[in-house]
Amino acid sequence: IDIQLYAHFYARLLKIESWIDPPVEIIPTVYRDLLTPTARLTICPIVDIQGLPDQSESQNNRTIGEIGIVTTGNLNWEYLQSQAIVKAFSHAIQLFRKTHPQ
Repeated sequence: IDIQLYAHFYARLLKIESWIDPPVEIIPTVYRDLLTPTARLTICPIVDIQGLPDQSESQNNRTIGEIGIVTTGNLNWEYLQSQAIVKAFSHAIQLFRKTHPQ
């Protein structure tokens, strides 16, 4: 995905903020193609955590990717749930890097 083509969409993710049902007109085509009239979209950044695990808001952190979740039905994502997803994936990346040094 060319980040420059979807700068408004990615600006939020680069600030380590999740999207819950972002406006359709700013969603990259790859996500838009997954949506149906009843679908809800949650996009969470994957963060490269630098330092201790409790420093998730550190200025040294940076977004290295995102995870998109498409749901249907009555499942309503909220901010706290999206933050849990961010932390889980970010800590998984951190653990992988510790156990697989370059």
